[in-house]
Amino acid sequence: MTANPGTIALHVLYPRDETSTFDMEYYLSTHMALAEKAWKEHGLLTYNVTEAPDPKSPYSVVTFLTWEARGENGMDGVKAGFASELSKALTEDVPNFSNRTPAVVVGQVKASNSV
Repeated sequence: MTANPGTIALHVLYPRDETSTFDMEYYLSTHMALAEKAWKEHGLLTYNVTEAPDPKSPYSVVTFLTWEARGENGMDGVKAGFASELSKALTEDVPNFSNRTPAVVVGQVKASNSV
């Protein structure tokens, strides 16, 4: 296991329940393209989109985004990205593919490992 203080992890979790909907095709082709355009200049490095196949899972889709740590606490890039005009468009785009508001978890990566 290695420390990786140079990255920030941002996780976006879309809730699943009896009436939730999610348009994966739109999400991948349109929304994530907009996210890349909005956040790349602010330090977005990678993203992974995972669809949970278990209908009992509390989340239908989880997106893991990795950002370059910027500034004293590492969060300056994420904050600038979220304050951008394109980021506001991302928020307004959510109803185009999901009828649920996602939970967002963000923080500095403390350790990572490849096995």
